[in-house]
Amino acid sequence: MSQITSEHGIHVHVNQLHKWKKYFLKEMPQVFQKQNKDQEKMKAEYEEQLENL
Repeated sequence: MSQITSEHGIHVHVNQLHKWKKYFLKEMPQVFQKQNKDQEKMKAEYEEQLENL
């Protein structure tokens, strides 16, 4: 983590980076589920538009 912060110029404490990582890993499945739902909705809307044409 220390190497990542120094290489990318991230000016936060390493502990904060660990907290962000832990939070992201916990919330990641929900993020991708929402994206999948959004994509499914867009696909359905697109297919409906094609049918209307």
